[in-house]
Amino acid sequence: MHCRTALEYLECVSPPAAAGDAPRAVDAAEPSEMSAARAHLEECPRCRNAFAAIQKRDREIAAAMRDVFVPDDLRDRLFASLSIAPPASASDDVPEAVVEPTLPGESTSRPAVAAIATPRRRRSIRGWAAAVATAIALCVAVGLWWGNRGPETFATADWHDEAEWTVADIGRLDRFDENFAAFPPAGWSGRIEFTDPYGIEHPTGSARSGRPHLAAIYAFRLGSGASMVSGVVIAIPKSRIADPPTVTRFDPHGGLYPSAGGVTVVAWTEGDLVYVCGVRGGAAQPERLDRALRFDPV
Repeated sequence: MHCRTALEYLECVSPPAAAGDAPRAVDAAEPSEMSAARAHLEECPRCRNAFAAIQKRDREIAAAMRDVFVPDDLRDRLFASLSIAPPASASDDVPEAVVEPTLPGESTSRPAVAAIATPRRRRSIRGWAAAVATAIALCVAVGLWWGNRGPETFATADWHDEAEWTVADIGRLDRFDENFAAFPPAGWSGRIEFTDPYGIEHPTGSARSGRPHLAAIYAFRLGSGASMVSGVVIAIPKSRIADPPTVTRFDPHGGLYPSAGGVTVVAWTEGDLVYVCGVRGGAAQPERLDRALRFDPV
């Protein structure tokens, strides 16, 4: 199972109670896709780290939901915004005594049924309004807490899986939303052909539909036939990378990262962007690309 697919399934798993607890083992009763995702997690250190980050985020949100500070006057302000008067005390729900007309000789101890129905309805409405007000307060508090954390940042290595994608993988993405200035690396235009940019919402493959894209990804090709060099290049805002590379150009020697699946990953920094490039083929292919960028014959 591909890393991105595995993490999409594992996103549905509730976090363990404690940070150090391990995810539960494969359950024979669960769907085969989830079992395959858990099995992949046991074999892939990169996905284990990504999954741990997802679980940490979920625990932080859960803790924020439990530990929200509520100002003393918040209840009154929320009720006021809903145009509902808050209950002053429990005595408001005590019905007044009702004396119904009686015939001579008739008992006067009949229960005042009509009198007690209204307070019960009032209690139901107030209980519902209080629940809504509490939910609104929690959502506002969590939103403020989450928003004040600043932009989420990632390690350069977090983008390695995407650097191993094929043109078919990229074609399943949405077109890049252009929420930041992204373009191919300097000096790559001319002999190298590029696809239009597509957008990546998150390097862990988490489903975040509607969120701005964190990165733009291009497929590229140089030459044709046996000498063709191909792969993908990802443009990420430097502000989103916790450890931007010190290399400032495509360098198959200085910016090399461990490769997997026949893909060599090279990363470097240009201005406000960090580029992560996956070159398909053997070790000679990055050298071919480097020579082409230096205007030497391929």
